[in-house]
Formats: sequence, structure tokens, C-alpha cells
Amino acid sequence: MTINHITSSMLDSLPSRDKEIICRRFGLLGHESQTLQEVADEVGLTRERVRQLQVISLKKLRKYLQRDNYDISILFADTA
Repeated sequence: MTINHITSSMLDSLPSRDKEIICRRFGLLGHESQTLQEVADEVGLTRERVRQLQVISLKKLRKYLQRDNYDISILFADTA
């Protein structure tokens, strides 16, 4: 399983709004990396609510990785 497949599967496990927030915050799936305020403006929420949803979503993604026995360090491995 490739890192792209793992990433897509993980993101697809999130509700669509949360997926959009994570993609915009971290520059995934064709989005540019954005600040909390930029994401908030795009999705129509407050900066604080975007931050809260980001934290919740990252916890869900961590659980997804642990549940399927993925080593989280593979996401941060130096490929150079």
C-alpha cells in the first residue's frame, strides 16, 4: 500500500468538512497550505472552531493509523 493510498483512505474516513479543513491546513489534495483564518474564511467558520475541528480530526487520523497498525513514523520518513 502506497503512502498516497494510505493518506487518501485516512482522509476519506473524515466527514467532508473536516477533510476539507485538514487538506487546506496542510496543503493536501491540491490545496495550498492555509492559515487558520484563511481556512475559516473559506469554510464559513470561526478561526477557533477550525482549530478545534483540526485537533479532533488529527486525533481521528491518529486512531485510524493505530487501528490498522501503521507506523506513524512512515508519514514523516525522509525519502531523500
